[in-house]
Amino acid sequence: MVSLGGVWCYPCAVLWLRCIRDPVCDEGTGQYVKIGRLENVREASSSVTGWVGRSRVFLAQVKNEMERVTWPTRKEVYATTLVVILTSVLFGLYLWGIDLVLNRFAGFLFAMFGAR
Repeated sequence: MVSLGGVWCYPCAVLWLRCIRDPVCDEGTGQYVKIGRLENVREASSSVTGWVGRSRVFLAQVKNEMERVTWPTRKEVYATTLVVILTSVLFGLYLWGIDLVLNRFAGFLFAMFGAR
């Protein structure tokens, strides 16, 4: 099997390898293939020496994920920020109006029954 790096799934203790070219993997579709399962999670954590090794693996995985992130452009950030601000203002005005109407209606009911 030709693979591009392995990924350990620590909660289920399974090693996954990404296939590039292999008849089992449909000629390199890029899907992950389950390679092996450890009997317990301690085996997986003992394969990496201590917390330094686990930290190094974690940071390598973080770097790998950060390279896959698609960051929004400045224009997209401005547009979505404007939408959030306008929506907040409109909902605030709407709720203020409903509060005003209900307050006046309750005041009218109290005045009508002499509770004021």
